Amino acid sequence: MGMYTDFALRFSINKNHEDYGKVLNLLSHMTTVGVDHRYELPDHPFFQTSRWDMMAKSGRSFIKDCSYTNDTDIMLIGGFKNYDNEVELFIDWITPYLYDDLTGYSHYEGSLHTTPYFVEAVD
Repeated sequence: MGMYTDFALRFSINKNHEDYGKVLNLLSHMTTVGVDHRYELPDHPFFQTSRWDMMAKSGRSFIKDCSYTNDTDIMLIGGFKNYDNEVELFIDWITPYLYDDLTGYSHYEGSLHTTPYFVEAVD
């Protein structure tokens, strides 16, 4: 049956990045159940995993776009079978688009340890 990994990641993406629309569409697809978003998959190992598009569809993730700021706030919360290290690959993929630092954690069901995440946004 397999063990689950719970995770929570909080970050913001930069609205001024040239790929902002593409990244937002992919994040919307990852967090919305039952809606078909149009997207083009980037050439990144994260998108070669079998569960990339379902890792954050737990219903607890959100995207908050404030019209008066240069960023969009994202909170991804989920629980899934992280067989292909999707959490780490996701962080690697999203890092160039960060507006603010990424913070969060993951916890594998069969482990006593929680993995913390902190990635500084690059200016």
